[in-house]
Amino acid sequence: MKNYILISFLFISSILFSQQNENLSNEAFSLLKSKARSFFYSNKDSCVFYIHKIERSRNTLHLAFAKGAMVNVLSINGEFEKAEKYYKEALTLVNSSKKSKDRTEAEAFVYWYGGNFYFFQKQFPKALDDYFKARDFSLEINEINQASMIQLNIGNIYNEIGNYEQAIQVYKTVDNVIDNSKLSFTSEEYNNKKANINFNLGICYENYFSKDKSRTTLLDSSFYYYEKTLNLYSNDNWYFKLSSLKNIGNIYFYKNNFQQAEDSYLKAISLAITNNNIPIQYSSAYNLGLIYYEKKDYNSALHYLKKVDSLHYIHNSLGLSEYVDSNFKQAKIYNELNDYKMSLKFSKVFLENRDKINQLKSDNILEVNKKLNSIEIKNEIKKIIEDNNRKIVIYNIFIYTFILIFILLIALVINRFYTKKRFQEKIEKLMKEYEVSTFIDQSLKSEAATTINIDNEYEILENFKILIEKKEYLKPDFTQQSVAKKIKTNTTYLSNIVNKHYQKSFSNYLNELRINFVINEIITNSRYREYTTQAIAESAGFKNADSFTTSFKKKTGVTPFQFINEIKKRKET
Repeated sequence: MKNYILISFLFISSILFSQQNENLSNEAFSLLKSKARSFFYSNKDSCVFYIHKIERSRNTLHLAFAKGAMVNVLSINGEFEKAEKYYKEALTLVNSSKKSKDRTEAEAFVYWYGGNFYFFQKQFPKALDDYFKARDFSLEINEINQASMIQLNIGNIYNEIGNYEQAIQVYKTVDNVIDNSKLSFTSEEYNNKKANINFNLGICYENYFSKDKSRTTLLDSSFYYYEKTLNLYSNDNWYFKLSSLKNIGNIYFYKNNFQQAEDSYLKAISLAITNNNIPIQYSSAYNLGLIYYEKKDYNSALHYLKKVDSLHYIHNSLGLSEYVDSNFKQAKIYNELNDYKMSLKFSKVFLENRDKINQLKSDNILEVNKKLNSIEIKNEIKKIIEDNNRKIVIYNIFIYTFILIFILLIALVINRFYTKKRFQEKIEKLMKEYEVSTFIDQSLKSEAATTINIDNEYEILENFKILIEKKEYLKPDFTQQSVAKKIKTNTTYLSNIVNKHYQKSFSNYLNELRINFVINEIITNSRYREYTTQAIAESAGFKNADSFTTSFKKKTGVTPFQFINEIKKRKET
């Protein structure tokens, strides 16, 4: 019945506007624009239908909106290459028009959709630039409600970079604005906006919980907003309906209610396939893989995790973190199944991509916070200018600020110079100590045979040296007890011999051997320098990255990361 009504409506719309394909009136454009926007997240085909109607207009600004709207549709579906082409065309069209209120309105939409284009690609600094432009253009023509919805997108960036409290504050402020303007919207427009706000609140509380799992009340808040989206506002809007259904599964998963989580994900993936929604298929398949992994149903887990890989290969714009974690889980599963070849394959993919995620996230957070701080400073200066008309006050503010910044810059330069100098001294000292320790170790090896007189002591020492030469100390279970057992002595004799010949306790000597091994590998092995801290720690027999980093810094005065970077620089030069 719904399909029949939709087809009938599209047919009638086609007749109504068939006479205006070339000379589209502002009233007709406004109606088509409203219809296209209402279908952005609910029905791609209907949205594209109305966009094509607008594209037949002779009006340059109408065409600019149509191109911008296509950017939004394609970005939602992950078709970024096509979206970029449309975005460039939209900017060209809008910039070629004369300055007017209509142009400002078109600019607001084009930059809004451009912001979405960058947002869906996780390029948050660029997205932020476009959202600010769109918001400013909207305020310029007094479109307060539109500006508030653009502010909602800025809230999404706060959410993505981990500023959850700030994001929640933005969402709730926008929600109040929309409620206060309810009479100015159609029922469909109001529900779409409310669905958008409530859904993003659900995401924000869920992400907040992921950061601080001790605050379980955040999960309840997240569940409340997802259910509100699903039951009150999503209606026939499949994007929010599917996303809320899938994310409710996340809440059940966090609460270890695997059966209900599984049911939610299966419903979401089924509806996503029916509606050709690739992102929901991708995330739901990933989450189902996690559930089956937790339940140790490895065959089912592999089925869905392989689907994640398959979708990522076809649509490489999909989330990298799910893909990377999928490979991590598959590596662990194959290891459990004793298929070490496959485990190694997926382990390599995981290691190759893991650092990309952290670097991308770190770069985004730095750039976004820099831009947000810059905007806040700019707004403060504007307020000062507005509140103080006398130029002398503004002049003095700039002078004093400049002097302060100059002094701070000088202080920073001096501090950086001495910090770098101290760091270089530590590295040089470390290299010299390492060369000396290597020489001493060799000397000890050559002198051992002539200085030991007691046969039993000589035999214990020689057996111990054999284990060291075989690099047995790189194994995690290389303890004083296990070594004593291997060389058929007791821990007391072993401890005394190590103290006598190496002037160190067993544990200190073991740590020194391992750290020296790492230093040697970092200096001589270029591939080793690309390992993660965890991988290096495990290769040297440490239990975890934290204990390794602590031991390394205690001995050398620098962290493994700092030492690797310094060696890389020296090798390059």
